[in-house]
Amino acid sequence: LLLLYTLNTRTIRGETELRALLNIPCFGSLPMIHFKRRTQNTNKEINMLYDRNCEDYTEAMRLVRTRLERQMDDKKVLMVTSSIPGEGKSTVAANLAISMAQKGKKVVLVDCDLRNPSQGKIFNLPGGYPGLLSILRGESKLEDSLVEVTHNDEPLGLTILAGGDNQSRSVEILGGEEMSRVLEELKTRADA
Repeated sequence: LLLLYTLNTRTIRGETELRALLNIPCFGSLPMIHFKRRTQNTNKEINMLYDRNCEDYTEAMRLVRTRLERQMDDKKVLMVTSSIPGEGKSTVAANLAISMAQKGKKVVLVDCDLRNPSQGKIFNLPGGYPGLLSILRGESKLEDSLVEVTHNDEPLGLTILAGGDNQSRSVEILGGEEMSRVLEELKTRADA
């Protein structure tokens, strides 16, 4: 039974297998980070600014950033997505933004996950900031929603626009004219 299960599993186990199956470029692979079971910290998000035990992850993220920058040329918008929840898209987006900001670029990270916004949790942002959903509905201004990230009391060059409340079930709002306007405004505030 184990042999049959293994033969039918469609898990991709490396860059070579990915290229052979999908014929798309691979920008790198990130190592899995294991958390100690006895830790009191219930936040299992990886943040390169605060986690000291993820040197391999940090180096892999820098490699991914470098390869992406070569491919992007002068493009300013990058979307990180996946097909199912829990695959790490929010963690990858956050750490990619950190890596780009650490290189000296001005970066704006927008949490477009309206059903499960998590960038606020990853960066330990205080509550009370209106999010993307509030802007798209016209309830708040963009300037009031942007949060500047600092590290060791120094500005990092990273600004976050949180997703907002997780009560929304309408993702159609992301395809509207207001979202296009917000993206155009954010492009003027960022290098990457």
